[in-house]
Amino acid sequence: MRRVVLLLVAGGVFVTMGAAAPAQNSPRPSFQDVAGGRGANPAAAPPATGTGLIVGRVVEADTNAAVAGAVVALAGRGVSPPRVIVDGQGRFVFRDLPAGDLTLAASKPGYFGGGWGQHSPSSPARPLDLGDGERLGDVTLRLWKYATVRGEITDDANQPVVGAEVLAFRRAPMNGRWQFSNAGTATTDDRGAFSVTDLMPGTYILAARPVADDYQLPLVSMLFSDSASFMSLVGRIAATAGSEPDPSFSGKARTYAVTFFPQTLSPADATLISLKAAEEHTGVNVRVHTVPRLTVSGTVTGMSKADSSERLRLTLPDAASMLAPNEMTVAIATSDNAGQFTFTDVPAGQYVIRATSTPMPVAGGARGATPNAAPGARGARGGPLPPTPTDPILAANLAITLEDTDLHDIAIELRPGLPVSGHVEFQGQSMPPDPSQYTSISFSLAPLDSSPAEATVALRGRVEEDGTFRSAGVVPGTYLLRMGSIGRWRPASAMLAGRDLLDQPIEIDAMPVDNIAVRFTDVPLATLTGTVHNGRGAADAEAVILIFPTDRALWGDLTSSSRRVKAARTTRSGYYAIPGLAPGDYYIVASADALLTDWPTPTALETAARTATRLTIADGEKKTMDLQSRSSDAR
Repeated sequence: MRRVVLLLVAGGVFVTMGAAAPAQNSPRPSFQDVAGGRGANPAAAPPATGTGLIVGRVVEADTNAAVAGAVVALAGRGVSPPRVIVDGQGRFVFRDLPAGDLTLAASKPGYFGGGWGQHSPSSPARPLDLGDGERLGDVTLRLWKYATVRGEITDDANQPVVGAEVLAFRRAPMNGRWQFSNAGTATTDDRGAFSVTDLMPGTYILAARPVADDYQLPLVSMLFSDSASFMSLVGRIAATAGSEPDPSFSGKARTYAVTFFPQTLSPADATLISLKAAEEHTGVNVRVHTVPRLTVSGTVTGMSKADSSERLRLTLPDAASMLAPNEMTVAIATSDNAGQFTFTDVPAGQYVIRATSTPMPVAGGARGATPNAAPGARGARGGPLPPTPTDPILAANLAITLEDTDLHDIAIELRPGLPVSGHVEFQGQSMPPDPSQYTSISFSLAPLDSSPAEATVALRGRVEEDGTFRSAGVVPGTYLLRMGSIGRWRPASAMLAGRDLLDQPIEIDAMPVDNIAVRFTDVPLATLTGTVHNGRGAADAEAVILIFPTDRALWGDLTSSSRRVKAARTTRSGYYAIPGLAPGDYYIVASADALLTDWPTPTALETAARTATRLTIADGEKKTMDLQSRSSDAR
């Protein structure tokens, strides 16, 4: 039986159960959770009450049919009513509610979504702002059915591959570019058929790779692809049972090359599979090919200590640009104290050996401080942070090609990365902090690319008392600089050669990046507020507001920490607020969820800019701007 791993790269009665409301992305509640009231705290303070009322329905988004048996949870500050199981018409009710922002969400196995305010599969939920004594009788929670992908896996002889594990990899914007991440699993049956369920709408790619720990695979693959060698091996085993194996036997076991749907070795050439909610996408068949199963060994040098060991990964050549970190590691090896390593059971093909050594944090700093604190965090009670690591990251990448023979005596040399350094200065109206407090200012380098995967953890450090900062050496790549605040002082700019590195990525290549001038100010960031109206002049309670710079050079930071590219949603009164904006010229647009799907990409911003309104925001300004939504009539 042949085995491979397959990857897919993307009026009624109301029943209540006592349990705390789950988070929107938490696992679905089990029957035991619902029926047993798991999570309740009998010693907790009595929940807040009022005279508010919420009555609503849970429906399938595409058909508006009731979703009987769905569980509805409500939560808010001081509010923890029991969860509700809807009736046959999908109805639910919550009584005696106080005013405030509430989280309301429905869930049921086989469905996703369910948050209040979700009008498309990709839109986020939002709080429901309930007024004092307000009674809402038309609240609708929408659920979408998961999609399914079905197909078959066959080999060179068009025979089914049994027991293949299936993984789903969905495309999503990450740091301003597309990457694929693991999204689901399945296993092929005795016909080689598979069915991957519980998939979100989106775009996927499919691949197959061998199971590295399946000891039966060499013999089984030899049986189908080299029967003469297989029968010879069986004869030798029978003749030498109980004795040492015959070293003269040289039959080369075979396995499967990593193969992307429908029949390619590169993820860049794989056929994209587009899924809609509730869709059953069939006919996704892939043909895998047998190749020699080989060994790769060698020595890694340049390790930080003579008695240390390093972890090495074998990846596909273009996996780093297509897949999220560690999503396509074909094999892993750890070197011994002498630097020797071995990859076993590797299918023939083209690969990159990646080795990365990250320095350990430096001990010290204030009690309770941690080198892994989030960017912007300070030491305990504002005290000094631990010293910046001084040892550089060591890294090496080596491309190899495996054909039909093992590859030995490979030499890999780890090389130190390059540092990033600069100084801080303070310009404002109040007294700057004393230099002795500078060590509570953090900085970090967050990589935007995924190669090497071990370097995707942000490198963190601190500013020294002389106002300078210097990172450990980091491997070549693209990074974002993050600087923490100190008291009322926040970073306003980080200039290098006319570029503000608080908004534009740092490209680390062959030379160190030094002399970055980071200016701090005591002027707060700006806030933009306003009301969105639809085409009929009424408040638009369902709009999404997107604001981004008119200067495309400032689109380099599309992460959630960006101070220039932000999104917000309106309340039920059409009000919106966007805090934390840096000064500058901006585009702003109010639209429906569907038109802003996957907005954190340059392509989406280019599209939005065509119909956006321009505005200018000054440093620390509190600006008000009313908007008209582009898509309210369509809704």
